[in-house]
Amino acid sequence: MNNLENSIEDKIRYYDGKLEELAIHRAEINKLKKAKDELVKQYIGEMQAPKSLKLELLNYKALFFYFKDKFIRKPLILKLAEYKKNGHLILQQAEDKKNGYYDFTDFFSNGQIQIKSEFKNFPHLIGIKNKPHESGYLDKFMDDIFYETTLLEDYKEHNPDFHKRDIHKIKTFSWIIETLDKPRFVFNQGAIKRKRRKGKFESDLIFARQIKTDGEYNWHIVGLQKIGQKNFVIKSHFPIKENKEFSGKFYIDNKIYEGKV
Repeated sequence: MNNLENSIEDKIRYYDGKLEELAIHRAEINKLKKAKDELVKQYIGEMQAPKSLKLELLNYKALFFYFKDKFIRKPLILKLAEYKKNGHLILQQAEDKKNGYYDFTDFFSNGQIQIKSEFKNFPHLIGIKNKPHESGYLDKFMDDIFYETTLLEDYKEHNPDFHKRDIHKIKTFSWIIETLDKPRFVFNQGAIKRKRRKGKFESDLIFARQIKTDGEYNWHIVGLQKIGQKNFVIKSHFPIKENKEFSGKFYIDNKIYEGKV
């Protein structure tokens, strides 16, 4: 045991020595990283639809700090009064309610929806998938974000099976709050077309914001899942390029809320 302890202690001292040799450079690099992360966080906060984030300007750590400030540090509150002011509610038919498809007001408690996010929600929202048969992969990813280089290269390393939809999740990450605040439509599960309901997209409430522009995307979707009696969590988000794709995912006539154009 003593040999093992000595071996570990020797290795720690070895790395301490190597780090000491780079102390001046490390201090300067950390100062630059912190300054850059603050700017990136500010940049994310200012990029509203239709402007999307430029991948080459991002890094995981700054993305996570933005997520922590906006969604973890305190609950995000949605107020029913604001939706009534900016649109109109559409009541469900009795048969639909019998099947568990509720009105928009049914999701509010004391006129509010409270969204409480956790650290573990972050990877999925930027398209990082868990790896089958690899226990603790997402935990490792969260550890690794503090050692990343550029976002796009690191993204490929962590997610070798990534596809364009995942990249688009990062590019529109800054749109989440805007879509929740000012949706064009809100749907319940009854509006998800059957072929989608058998797929990966499952949410209790779906907010759809129409992006009126000639840019890359026409719609942005945010899905909320109810946790317990009062709280919600952001289950998913993604952009949609074409109106045809949007209508292929949702029964638009089944909307439970319609915002002003």
